[in-house]
Amino acid sequence: MKPAIKLATLFGVCALGAAFLACDVQAATPVKAEVSARQPTTAARSLLLFEELRSEAVHDGILQEAASRYFSVYLPPAYFDDPERRFPVVYYLHGFGGGMGFLSYFKDALDTEMRKPDVTPFIIVEADGTNSLRGSFYVNSAVTGRWEDHVVKELVAWADSTLRTIPTSQGRGIAGASMGGFGAIHLGMRHPDVYQSVLAFAPGLVAPGQIKSAWDSWNSEIKRAYGAAFSPNPALPRPHAEIPRFDGTPDDQRIIDNWERGFGAPQEKIDAYLAQAVRLKSIRIVVGKDDEYAWIVAGSQAFSRLLDAKGVEHHLELIDATHSMPTNFPVKFMVPHFSNAFSSQR
Repeated sequence: MKPAIKLATLFGVCALGAAFLACDVQAATPVKAEVSARQPTTAARSLLLFEELRSEAVHDGILQEAASRYFSVYLPPAYFDDPERRFPVVYYLHGFGGGMGFLSYFKDALDTEMRKPDVTPFIIVEADGTNSLRGSFYVNSAVTGRWEDHVVKELVAWADSTLRTIPTSQGRGIAGASMGGFGAIHLGMRHPDVYQSVLAFAPGLVAPGQIKSAWDSWNSEIKRAYGAAFSPNPALPRPHAEIPRFDGTPDDQRIIDNWERGFGAPQEKIDAYLAQAVRLKSIRIVVGKDDEYAWIVAGSQAFSRLLDAKGVEHHLELIDATHSMPTNFPVKFMVPHFSNAFSSQR
């Protein structure tokens, strides 16, 4: 089995950001955009930026999360070769309990791949989906705020107004792992007019009617955050989350239905996607065969079968891995997937 790094998981095993911060060797130190693409030090170097954005969307919830949101930006070496060239952008979403760390950890590997002559280089924007409950699930909620709008509208608008991007759906992709893998699929399929390609590793996908399997594997912290995202109730005490008891009562079934519509209800999500006029160019799902959360494997396979039944082109790949991301993920999966998706933009 390939070496792996612990994800910022849905399930509180190990936060990606925390794991990276604990590493002795950091690939890069982010800097502010004032020394960004406009003032590169050498034409051969990439640049990792640490940015701040005021988000009215995230602040717009009962929890009133801080409006100042931070995110990282990776500019590939080719960004500095031609000051007139525009680049596609991939938006990366981390998992539950984590934070930014993907770009810092993988910067050297990304540099190596992005320099290859047969690769279409792209910018990467790494969002921070952490809130005071440790995970936003990248959805709009009356309690936690409008995180979907933050990613889809605010971050995209920032990138297109600040960087030399290709400001159309053909110049954008979305990727993520664990909670962020769910976010990538969820946002990508809801907004094919914004993104053209999706890549998800170990995504939070539940087979129809199987939300109890996920519920059983989660601690109380994850349940509170998930409930606040998918079954919010401002009338309840903080965290204003409805959490099912599975006691057979009608009201509990209502809450279960809300929870199903989060990671579950794949048919509903696929039908909503197909009702739109625009289609994604590519959907790729990568799952470890030995994922500690068996419901993720089953959920991804069920999702794939439903996509097949509806004629939605996609690729599901089961690999020798657990819920931890393989250290060769950028080299084997991320760069090849998006380089191919963006090949017409070279």
